[in-house]
Amino acid sequence: MYSLLIVDDEPIIVNSLYNLFKHSEEFNLNVYKAYSGSEAMEKLKKIKIDIIITDICMPKIDGIKLQEEIVQHWPRCKVILLTGYDDFNYAQGAIRKGGVDYVLKIEGDEVICEAIKKAIEKISEEEASEKLILMAKEQMSKMLPFMQKEFFIEMLQGLSYFPEERMNRFSELKIPLKSDWPVLILLTRVDNWKNYGYSERNLEVIYKIQSIFEEYLKSMVNYFSIFMDDSMMLWFIQPRQKVLDKAREDEWNKVLSFVHGTLTSTQKSCRDLLGVSISHAVSKGFCQWEELAYRFEMLKLILNRDFGFGQEMILTDSQIGNLAGDTRYEEYISCVIAVQQHLKKLPMLSLYLEIGQKEEFKKVFSSIIEYMSGEKYMKYGLAAEVYYSIALVFQSCLNKMVILRKIADKMDLSKLMNMDKHASWNEINEYFQQLAKYVFEYRTERNSENNYKIIKKVQTYILEHLYEDLSLTALADVVYLNPAYLSRLYKQTTGQGLNEYILDIKLCKAREMLSNKTIKINKIAVKLGFGSHAYFCKFFKKHMQMTPQEYRVSL
Repeated sequence: MYSLLIVDDEPIIVNSLYNLFKHSEEFNLNVYKAYSGSEAMEKLKKIKIDIIITDICMPKIDGIKLQEEIVQHWPRCKVILLTGYDDFNYAQGAIRKGGVDYVLKIEGDEVICEAIKKAIEKISEEEASEKLILMAKEQMSKMLPFMQKEFFIEMLQGLSYFPEERMNRFSELKIPLKSDWPVLILLTRVDNWKNYGYSERNLEVIYKIQSIFEEYLKSMVNYFSIFMDDSMMLWFIQPRQKVLDKAREDEWNKVLSFVHGTLTSTQKSCRDLLGVSISHAVSKGFCQWEELAYRFEMLKLILNRDFGFGQEMILTDSQIGNLAGDTRYEEYISCVIAVQQHLKKLPMLSLYLEIGQKEEFKKVFSSIIEYMSGEKYMKYGLAAEVYYSIALVFQSCLNKMVILRKIADKMDLSKLMNMDKHASWNEINEYFQQLAKYVFEYRTERNSENNYKIIKKVQTYILEHLYEDLSLTALADVVYLNPAYLSRLYKQTTGQGLNEYILDIKLCKAREMLSNKTIKINKIAVKLGFGSHAYFCKFFKKHMQMTPQEYRVSL
């Protein structure tokens, strides 16, 4: 919905145009009015204006000056210059500066309506123009580092891509690696911070560590790195040139030896220059991108379990034997990856629960709970991680909605944060399903009550302020809602548009007042907020097929 501001120092023109567009069934506009250039300036500072109809000749701030100010506040605003003089030369300069049209006051409503249509079309065209696309591209470039990290995190959590799809993503995100080449991965951990406290300064140190690595690596390899948290980073490393035949496979081994041999040097530089000690866990060889999640979990297992509890260590995935052939570790790591994929769904699960999207919640919840029912997840304790993650989603929702006591009256909430109180995974499933059912029921009940109160308050306000500003913005302020949301809520709740309701009330009230023949028709027009007797008569005749006077006579 676009916003229209009407500006003229002649109130009769402003009021006439205001009523024309405010009550128009053809245009869906938020309409505002101002009786001087200075009043218009104040509105422009507070309200986003898309189209402005302004008189050219006004005292103090005329239409030309106003147009110049408009550009400062709302550069995309379309200006329709309105004058009583056929002086195109006077208006031509303003039109060249961005004015959309030039209309003589004597040309009538139809010409002004055409100018409004033209302005709306122009706005729509610009919204789909290359300018906005370029702006989106600029914004994307700012977001690129975050998008790159998110992409790698997804692959590390087990999300797979077809080769062509992965190649396209590498290209889109400007990742300086080859999507069809093997990759060496290196996980680096800061063991201690010595003189550094746990604060934002840690991030600065991480950047310095990254710079030290780059100085060692840039002469021999292509690389890309991401920060995993405030103490760990992950490197992806490839040769500068792909080796195409077996006779030159020693080049791959040369890169491998170079990286492994450089790790000690990076530890020394970080210790001497930054006063921190770091440890590395590096894959013993290059892997395919499809193996990335498995290899990453392997390195985390090595670095964070018994093998990596020390300082300035350099570990490989061969430190604990041939893990690749150990079915116990293979199964554990595959389970960890599966759990990570499903835990990624928790934010959406939480959102659907809180906003009352019942069917969407069921789909996501079922996909998680059914997958985690296998015995292997129980064996490794991963099922408990999933259970308590879901339990926290419910606990948070109950707290936010302040319905803990209400739900506790219907079911035993002491089981929520105690997995051992459930006899089986199937019982867990039923427990969570029942809890979700009560949450959704309460949400529906409360939404209906709240919506009824909002609609009732708006309707009461309209009845008590028929002669005042009843714009969508003004009504939204009454109930502290966004105007667009209020419009949609009213339509969904009542089946009738808000503007349609206002017109019906005014028509009903007009008929009631006309039945009292002591009230003059021009007084009725004022009391109902029509601005002018002429516009009231035009409105009444349109809906009743007779003028107010004819209606009064017919009673």
